[in-house]
Amino acid sequence: MKRIVLILCFGFLAMVSSQWLQAQCDPPSIIWDEDGELLNWIAKDNATGHIVRYRLAGTFMWTDVEVDKETFFDISFLETCKTYEFRVRTICGNEQSSNTPLYTTAVNCGTCFAEYCEIPLLNDGISSINYVRIKDYENFSTQSGVGYEDFRGSNDLQLSPGEIVELEIALSENSFAENDILMYIDYNRNKVFEEDELVANEFIGLDMPVEMEFTVPTDIEFGITRIRFVLSTFSYNQEICQSINDGFWGEVEEYCARLGEEPSLCDVEFETTLLEVQEGTATFEWEELDAAAGYNFRYKKTSESEEDWTTLSTFENFTTIGDLEDCSEYEFELRGVCPFDTSAYKNRIVFESFCATATEELNITEITAYPNPWSSIVTFKIEAKEAKDIRISAVGLNGQRFTATNTFRLNSGTNQIEINEFADLNPGVYMLELSDSQGGMWYHKAIKIQ
Repeated sequence: MKRIVLILCFGFLAMVSSQWLQAQCDPPSIIWDEDGELLNWIAKDNATGHIVRYRLAGTFMWTDVEVDKETFFDISFLETCKTYEFRVRTICGNEQSSNTPLYTTAVNCGTCFAEYCEIPLLNDGISSINYVRIKDYENFSTQSGVGYEDFRGSNDLQLSPGEIVELEIALSENSFAENDILMYIDYNRNKVFEEDELVANEFIGLDMPVEMEFTVPTDIEFGITRIRFVLSTFSYNQEICQSINDGFWGEVEEYCARLGEEPSLCDVEFETTLLEVQEGTATFEWEELDAAAGYNFRYKKTSESEEDWTTLSTFENFTTIGDLEDCSEYEFELRGVCPFDTSAYKNRIVFESFCATATEELNITEITAYPNPWSSIVTFKIEAKEAKDIRISAVGLNGQRFTATNTFRLNSGTNQIEINEFADLNPGVYMLELSDSQGGMWYHKAIKIQ
């Protein structure tokens, strides 16, 4: 009786284990795209749908789109010739799989999967390609024999303008005839292999791979294009797109390549404006850069050297720089800081700092602020010629302004004002600003500590 119970238990566990394995929800496999217009994958048998996640490369935010049982997703609506990152996960009823590894491709700027001229008729047998090495990219053939081999599912190969590229090709071990090897790259991406796009036409022996170099043209534009290798055992017409009715002995292999450098999402033009110049300060504003996580800005007197830049950072699209000397010429520059890139400094603005003394405009003879650095209370000692109302603010070097709640009354003669509203500010450098209703201002650089 115990034996029967044990057998039943093991049978039950095996059945549960089998059901669990069948119900396991796994992500799809083998993601590829067709000419940057259609994302494809191979679905699992128990998939009831898929979720495609995408984002512009170099940005943070993902967009999720649920599709039914299709094994493709139209990406042609995305921004032209920009690189996007994709992940796909499987829906299995009420369950979801993990995401696939990241797949990256440039959208709507390639011709690798476009319609080119027909592949010449291939006859069975004599030689085939063993491997192709282009720069650091290496591919071993599928060993399926002579014929047509399609390796266009990868965009890992990148060719830059003017680059000298090392190429190596070898025959497979079952080859027993010497061959010609031709390599075409559609540099202008017009879907035609032209005479000047034949980058290799070499004789290849049985025991010695072909090693050579070719130079990428300097005038190529960014995009994805097709590479075609033709291995011909006997003489082959080099006009590869000419109709060949009789076929030839050999093999054709095709690849995709990324041409040129993709334009940086960070290093783009964006306008900067000088909003105002006041005593000791200047305020700037600029267009927000979508890809930027923040900005670096720097400034110096135009008469100073490149080593004298004052460089600061902000997350905002505006800033106020301080501690400027009166009646001096300054220059200001800005750059975007992106997750995977940083632009060059640009948008240089040359300007004159404020040229009237603030103490005259405020009609005062002397101002001091102490202690400096300060921790909790800041005390101002002010010698005024006449009575007036003033406001007191602390301006951070990132442009943030903190203004005391009260308006303070200055009397003719000596005044002493204590401010404790700045005690909770974060440690750092601030410009302490006094201003009146007529536009008179005075600034004093001070350091806030804990």
